[in-house]
Amino acid sequence: MGYLTINIADAIPADATGTLPVRFTLNGGTRNLTFFGGSNVTAADLAGTGTIVVFYDFYSGTLQLVSPLAPTA
Repeated sequence: MGYLTINIADAIPADATGTLPVRFTLNGGTRNLTFFGGSNVTAADLAGTGTIVVFYDFYSGTLQLVSPLAPTA
């Protein structure tokens, strides 16, 4: 259980469906990245590149976005 810093070095391709959930494979299991409250972070939410901070709890399967997303305006 703890915090991870993830560098997204390659942007999600522009032709990808924006509603696809963002998934990471950790310790042999795949987890959806979620917002506070449990809704999935989608490809449209992570436009561009940069660094995000997430909280990971192996025991409950929680992988939750902690860092706020920068505005895209």
